[in-house]
Amino acid sequence: RFELQKKVPNVKLEKKQIQALKIIAKKLKEKNWNEKTLYDEFYNIARDEAKIEPKELFTAAYLVLLNKENGPKLAPFLLAAKEKARNVLLVILRRLLKKTIKPKIPIAAVVTPTEKRSIFLEIRKLFILS
Repeated sequence: RFELQKKVPNVKLEKKQIQALKIIAKKLKEKNWNEKTLYDEFYNIARDEAKIEPKELFTAAYLVLLNKENGPKLAPFLLAAKEKARNVLLVILRRLLKKTIKPKIPIAAVVTPTEKRSIFLEIRKLFILS
């Protein structure tokens, strides 16, 4: 079972991984993505913009969003969570960039309990149908 983090996980990422996640967060807002185009964009971001291996990008995203080193397919996961995953990603990135990560900082200001439930249900549907 995979669940979007409710608190900022205590993770350590390389600068290039943080850069890649920041680019993803920005690009998620730029247009409406489908699973294939977003998946392809992850590889473009990793190789061309952040100059890291795609696996490093995926690992960083899973650590930040799920507090795990791997997880579900990232593109459908982010598309199911929509704006909330992007907001969580941005909050965590801000804390990573400030280097003030504390493991028990709530992100309730970004995601309300109702929205957390909605995200969970969307993600659950995604994996039940898969």
